[in-house]
Amino acid sequence: MRETCKSCGTVFDLDENTLSNEVHWLKCSVCNEKWIPSIKNNNTTIDNKITTIDYKEKLKEAPSKSFNNNEINKVKNELASIKFAVENNSKQMSNSKNSILNLKNQSVAEIANELATSKLKNYPLQENKRKEKKINKERNNITKIKIAPLILVILFLSLGGSVFFRSLILGYSYKYLPLHTEKYNQKINDFFQFIKLPIMAELNHIKIVDFSATNQKNTVKFIGILKNNSSRPILVPKIKVIAVTEDGKILIEKIMPLMAKVLLPFSQIEFNDIIKTKFQQENIRVRATLLKQLF
Repeated sequence: MRETCKSCGTVFDLDENTLSNEVHWLKCSVCNEKWIPSIKNNNTTIDNKITTIDYKEKLKEAPSKSFNNNEINKVKNELASIKFAVENNSKQMSNSKNSILNLKNQSVAEIANELATSKLKNYPLQENKRKEKKINKERNNITKIKIAPLILVILFLSLGGSVFFRSLILGYSYKYLPLHTEKYNQKINDFFQFIKLPIMAELNHIKIVDFSATNQKNTVKFIGILKNNSSRPILVPKIKVIAVTEDGKILIEKIMPLMAKVLLPFSQIEFNDIIKTKFQQENIRVRATLLKQLF
C-alpha cells in the first residue's frame, strides 16, 4: 500500500502486514511530521458506518427497547476517538511547516544572500573605482593649475620675444610675406611708436661701401652701395646725407629713404641721388650715415 505525507507530500510504499492494531500513526522521514495511516481511518470510518447502521436498525427493530449501557459507552468512546484523531490531524497539519515552502524560502534567502555577498564583493571595486576617478579628477585639476601658469609664461615670453626681436621678425616677414607686411606696415609701426619702442635697424650687420660724391655748380651728386653681411634678412635703414664746408658749416642735410625694404642675406643694393644747393663752393665734403630708427 502507499501512504502520502500530509505535510510535504512524500509518498511511501508500506506493507499492510507491518501495520498492526498497535500502530496508531506514521512519522515522515523527510519532514518528521506524523499522521494516521489511511487504513486506520478507513477502518474507523467503516466501523462508524456499521455501528451507525446497526444502531439505526436496532432502533427500527426495537424503537421502544433501550440499549445496554456498555454499548452506548462503546459508541461514545469510538466517536470521541474519531473526533480526537480528526482534530489532532487538523492541528498537526495547521502547525506543520510545508517543506516545499521552506525550500522556496530557503532558495529566496540563498539568492538574497548571494546578492548581498556579490554586492559586498563588488563594493570594494566600486569604491576603488570611485577613489580612482576622484584621484584622476584631482590630477586633472592639478595639471590644469600647473598648465595655466605655463601658458601664461609662454604667452609672456612670446610677447616679449616678439617685441625684443621685432626688427628680425619684420625682416623675415618682408622676405616671405612682402604684400601682407607692406599692407600692415603702418599699423605695426604705430603700435610700436605707441608703446615707445620704435623699430630699429640692425646697423651692426649693414655697412656703406664705395660711397662717392661730386659737386657740379648748384648740385651735389652722390652714389654708394649698401651691403648686408649677415645670413638673415635685414630691414633697409634710411640714409642721411650731409654736405659741409671746410670750416664745418652744414650746407646740405637730407634724409633719403630707399625703395627696397629688406636686404637679403649676403646681398647688396645700390643707391644714388642728386641734391640741389644754392651755394657755389668747390671745397665741400659729403658724407652718408645710416639712421638707426627705420620709421
